Amino acid sequence: MPQGIKDAVLVRSGLGCNSACRFCEHGSLERDELERAAADVLGEIDGMDGSGKTIVFSGGEITLRRDLSDWIERARERGAARVVVQTNGRMLAYPKLVRRLKRAGCDVFAVALHGHRADLHDWLTRSEGSFEQALKGLENLRGAQAVTIVNSVITRSNYRHMPELVQLASRYGVAAVRFIWPRREGEAIAEWPMLEPDPSMVARYARLASGVGEKLRVRVSFDGTREDSPAEVKHVG
Repeated sequence: MPQGIKDAVLVRSGLGCNSACRFCEHGSLERDELERAAADVLGEIDGMDGSGKTIVFSGGEITLRRDLSDWIERARERGAARVVVQTNGRMLAYPKLVRRLKRAGCDVFAVALHGHRADLHDWLTRSEGSFEQALKGLENLRGAQAVTIVNSVITRSNYRHMPELVQLASRYGVAAVRFIWPRREGEAIAEWPMLEPDPSMVARYARLASGVGEKLRVRVSFDGTREDSPAEVKHVG
């Protein structure tokens, strides 16, 4: 879930995705499964107790679904206090989609960004061009004056660059950056030896990233960390 959100209700569209992240907690077979029918998602929204709560829409990659704006509108009609869309940001490179989702009632866009450079981000997502698309999405969100946060999975490849990622997010008007420890599930199992960093090594860069965030007024938090992680990495801001 995005940071700072309590009593949130998660609605998934399925696990289909246009990226193939090395740390994905779902395996490739799960990602290839059929997506949920739009009527089933609407039925879930109608049947839940979402009044006054935050509804989080997620996938896979939920922005691939043409029905997303309809689901957001239905959640609002059912009394949702806030609507969040979790996304890799690639489809948000299309400004019309950003405007449509915001008009439908999306309050917060939680965009995944796993590196401060294209080579790093694209290697982790195994999707060439995904970095530039995500940045274009962030640019469109800023232009639409949308509230945006960034989710970033901590890996052995990117942890030294957490301060730079916070700096990059700040340039796009991002309100918060949430660093997430990877889970040894799904796709990540085979990649684990080159994924999980030593928590004691991460701590220094976590402190630096927090300092950059404080200076630039970007909230920085850490989530899902191991029990043996230093306090700096365990803390959820």
